[in-house]
Amino acid sequence: MINSADAPSNAVEGYKASMGGDGLRILEHLPQIMERGADSLTPAEKELLKWLGVFHRRPTTGKLMMRM
Repeated sequence: MINSADAPSNAVEGYKASMGGDGLRILEHLPQIMERGADSLTPAEKELLKWLGVFHRRPTTGKLMMRM
């Protein structure tokens, strides 16, 4: 049972919690994400990829932006 004090405060925190609290662990899933393609990104993956500097942009469907 999850204590309300341990529950994520928002969706993004929940996504990080799914990676053991380390958003950078999305890097371990990158090969599978790339194989599936941008159209199959889940909301969690879209949010967690920001930790790597990769951003999903709605105005440019199917394309991603990378911050350098």
